[in-house]
Amino acid sequence: MKTILVVICLLEVLIWTSLCTVSSDVDETGVSYLLRESENFKNNSPFQKENPLFEEEVTISSDEFICETETENCSNKIINSTTKVDLHENKTGFGKNQEIIEGVEIIDGDDEKEANNKNNTSIISMVYNHWKKSLLILGVTCVIAFYLTAKLYFYLTTKKFGSVKCTLKEKDADVIIIGAGVIGSALATALGKQGKKVLIIERSLKEPNRIVGELLQPGGVEQIKKLGLSECFENIDSPVTNGYAVFNKEDVVILDYPEINCWDEENNKPESKKSVPHGRSFHHGRFVQNLRKAIYEIENVTAKEGSVISLIEEKTENGLDSVIGVNYKQDGIKKQAYAPLVIGCDGIQSKFRKVTYKKNLKANSSFVGLVLKDVELPYPDRGHVILVDPAPILAYPISSNHVRILIDIPHPLPKNSNGDLKRYLQEKVCPQLPESIQQPFLDALEEQQIRSMNCSRLHPEINKKLGFLLVGDSHNVRHPLTGGGMTVGFADVVIFRDILAQFDDLSDQGMIQDSFDAFYAKRGIHSVSINVLAQALYEVFSNYDPNMVYMREACFAYFNLGKTFYSGPMGLLAGVITNPLVLVTHFFTVAFYSILLNLIPIPYPSNIKKTFLIFTSACKLILPLLYYEHFLRLFI
Repeated sequence: MKTILVVICLLEVLIWTSLCTVSSDVDETGVSYLLRESENFKNNSPFQKENPLFEEEVTISSDEFICETETENCSNKIINSTTKVDLHENKTGFGKNQEIIEGVEIIDGDDEKEANNKNNTSIISMVYNHWKKSLLILGVTCVIAFYLTAKLYFYLTTKKFGSVKCTLKEKDADVIIIGAGVIGSALATALGKQGKKVLIIERSLKEPNRIVGELLQPGGVEQIKKLGLSECFENIDSPVTNGYAVFNKEDVVILDYPEINCWDEENNKPESKKSVPHGRSFHHGRFVQNLRKAIYEIENVTAKEGSVISLIEEKTENGLDSVIGVNYKQDGIKKQAYAPLVIGCDGIQSKFRKVTYKKNLKANSSFVGLVLKDVELPYPDRGHVILVDPAPILAYPISSNHVRILIDIPHPLPKNSNGDLKRYLQEKVCPQLPESIQQPFLDALEEQQIRSMNCSRLHPEINKKLGFLLVGDSHNVRHPLTGGGMTVGFADVVIFRDILAQFDDLSDQGMIQDSFDAFYAKRGIHSVSINVLAQALYEVFSNYDPNMVYMREACFAYFNLGKTFYSGPMGLLAGVITNPLVLVTHFFTVAFYSILLNLIPIPYPSNIKKTFLIFTSACKLILPLLYYEHFLRLFI
């Protein structure tokens, strides 16, 4: 595969070189042409030293040239094309300022400089026009070559199965879902409403207790409406969130969500008028239990408490490996369940990821979580991002009297067993918090067990295993700073539900697998922006890269410019703007704004060096993220 792509790239370079060569030969305006013609003119000129006088009429055919004579003080003379020179009447040479050639302009004195300048300008113009055309050809060729290469790459790496029938004679369900968490429960409900028989297996159906998964952005709320699950926010003391407050030392900027056409759940279509959407926050366990209640209300969905041990695989008639069920343990008894489609929704620590994935989770830091009781945040209806050293802190209400605070700590994490972690939080973190929450924070340290979780990252990969699919955090993970995980997950559920709606029978595993290509393509529209933004914001708001400090200050100043400037980034954060080009545009706008701030008022050499480092750091940050999130697939 790599050899083929290298050969293609070499062919593209040869094509471009040929185009440039043809262009230069046709235009005859290149530097080589100027030098060649100048030399030819010099060798064939009638005004050579050995021939100062001529006995016949001479026709000069060059476009424009400058000649010199050996006679006394004769200045340069410019002779235009097709000028006829009669030299019979002058046998003694040219005298100074003696106009003996009819139709020829003789230039002397200061006029000579002006003539030379005009000639130099003409040469520069020729060279500029030549290279301008060459660069244009280069740009167009590179774009076409890049598009064709990417198109070929995706074609060769996308495996089509065609029709591959499942050999199951008896099945327990149409779909088996591993994990009844946030995404697994929503997916089971969505497929159950379509009439498909679903079996969902969860290790424990008791209320879970986690320190993340408690803030749902407006984009996620809109997806919940599309799934008809808005009732899950009821009776769990779920506050409404209307934006963010970003704290940078003593300064604060308030950011509102942009207006959109919110989803009308009753009529199952967008509302005609735009309005400001809102997010929701909650205790994670309470929200999950409400999602599970929705499962129990659907007859063709069965929930079982058990631990899935392994996948059941077999060879198809075509000799391909396919998943046809799971081995699980319930009440200490090993059992099997069979279905033509198995979906893994077992979360960030999925043990079935290795079936289709080659990459592992990456984590450079951990979130330490505490619950602050009976405390009022400076802005109660908003999430709070506090920019401190070395990494940002996130705080938001999860009920009427509870506030979740998450402290990002770079690895290696101080040990909790010997008290190092507690001292770090008391001495390093607490002094940097807003005064109104410092004492509740210290109280929580004394009263609660300190819990932590890795802030992992996992870029998505395309599944090539027949009869198996990963959805949710088992498939794709981003930094939890922006709270975008559930938004991506619910959007994936909506897309997958709509794709499976076209299949009444799921027994043709090949056709089902081929339909997943549309799933990966559509999910990228919303997942790329949320995933890249999460990691990019975290890197900018942290102090790992010294050059990102300038980006952080510029980002805060950019937000302070007003709603016109921050609406785009807030729409991306909320999950209601999904165009990745909006993300790229605002990211580099902030980068150039940072460069501008460093060059004002005086662009000292040290500041110029900083601008170069800022730009290179920005590129090194966002370009790999876009690549690994399959940004290019959106345009191929």
